[in-house]
Amino acid sequence: TDRTVEAARCPDGRKDALIFDDTLKGFGLRVTSGGKRVFIVQYRVGATVRRTPLGQWGVELTTAQARKKAEALRGQVRDKRDPVAERKAAQAATLAAEAQAKAAAARDAYTVDALIEDWTAHHLSSRSASYRARVPAELRRALKAWQAAPAETVGRADAVRVLDAVKAKSGPVAANRLRAEARACWGWAVKRGSLAANPWEATPRPLARETARE
Repeated sequence: TDRTVEAARCPDGRKDALIFDDTLKGFGLRVTSGGKRVFIVQYRVGATVRRTPLGQWGVELTTAQARKKAEALRGQVRDKRDPVAERKAAQAATLAAEAQAKAAAARDAYTVDALIEDWTAHHLSSRSASYRARVPAELRRALKAWQAAPAETVGRADAVRVLDAVKAKSGPVAANRLRAEARACWGWAVKRGSLAANPWEATPRPLARETARE
């Protein structure tokens, strides 16, 4: 009852003490040396003893409210459930979902345009001004349709189509140059851990002419 909870004390020299209810199995109270009183439920799963907090008395709930929560948990235990394990699994699933959402947001934010900008700022800083102006402009022009897309979503087939389009419009030399630039850009991001793969690495080189072989 609230009266017994209020009167409960932690013995001198101990950091806490457990007091269990006489009628509801596993329903208890933890009293700390500082006077904090927290209701708990204790139960057994096989050889393992589980203990879960219900809330702090006088702050989060009354004794009557704690007893109702304890009765509900004991009902789950009687149904062969493990409330503590279920809660931990739910927390782990929530954390995993949050991590996935965070990773997806980071992936979506790292667009092709952001990749080119980072590569230009960090990797091309030692190159000439004309090179820093020309190469990013060529990449952005060839990848105009992809600039707002996540860089990770550009696949090998997409890279081949881009190279074929540049070859058809500007010739194989321009396509070869673009392939080298894009491969270097994506490869730099892979080495930094910003991307998982380089789709330009395995693309065929758009040669100016093919050599026939017997």
